[in-house]
Amino acid sequence: MGLGGNKRDRICIIEHVQRGFCRLCGKTDRLTKDHVPNQAAGNKGTYWKILDNGKKEQFQGGVTYNSLCKDCNNITGGWYGGAYTDFYRQIANNLDLIKEGGNTPICIKDISPLRVIKQIVTMFISVSDEHWCNSHIELRKFVAEKKSIYKKQNNFQIGLLWSGKSGHSVSGRDDTFTIDGSKITQRAYTCINHPPMCFILEHEHPHIPFVGIGADISFFIEADYEDARTVEISSCIIEHDENSQKKIDELYGKKAHKLFENNAK
Repeated sequence: MGLGGNKRDRICIIEHVQRGFCRLCGKTDRLTKDHVPNQAAGNKGTYWKILDNGKKEQFQGGVTYNSLCKDCNNITGGWYGGAYTDFYRQIANNLDLIKEGGNTPICIKDISPLRVIKQIVTMFISVSDEHWCNSHIELRKFVAEKKSIYKKQNNFQIGLLWSGKSGHSVSGRDDTFTIDGSKITQRAYTCINHPPMCFILEHEHPHIPFVGIGADISFFIEADYEDARTVEISSCIIEHDENSQKKIDELYGKKAHKLFENNAK
């Protein structure tokens, strides 16, 4: 089961886990707090954890998940964290364009696409449970091997939306079906929202494009580790209100588990 099925996995963020399954290397080891996203990418504020009983618990210093061992946490942060932070900051500096409607292309200069997408995949691995990680060993290898290029792009796709609401939320793995005449297609996705960006990772059978809901940045995997290039991204704003949530529901299902509310003023 993914995030949507195991309550203990969903609340592990604030539990003091000493030893457990490292989501990346698979070893049983002492787990560290992995910031999702990294602290320098807008993840330093105060958050409130919404518990299953409806109560809230304060969480300071950014959103973290006890999911990676010390070595994996340090290595991925060193390899990919800086590139993702640069990616985030350039987007954050263009918030005025995003607020005007979101469809204006944003030019992001001299980024390393492969490092950025490896950091994004690391984030998805961190928020997922043991079963999901064991079912996606190829994604773990993609992250763990520094310069590797993922050659099976048709196995997953990653979409990017502009997020118009403060707060951090995660949607769990969800199996939905798209009916096209007599054809039924299984869809499974995980979603991470941390403003100003919301990422959707679709796995299993991602052959239906992100039409009208976000920018497909899966092509980032085609770059080499040392490549730096300028890219343009045009996407739409998702406000996470009732109407905009319906847009995601139409393509990706209805099981969203909101975990955090941002309390920073």
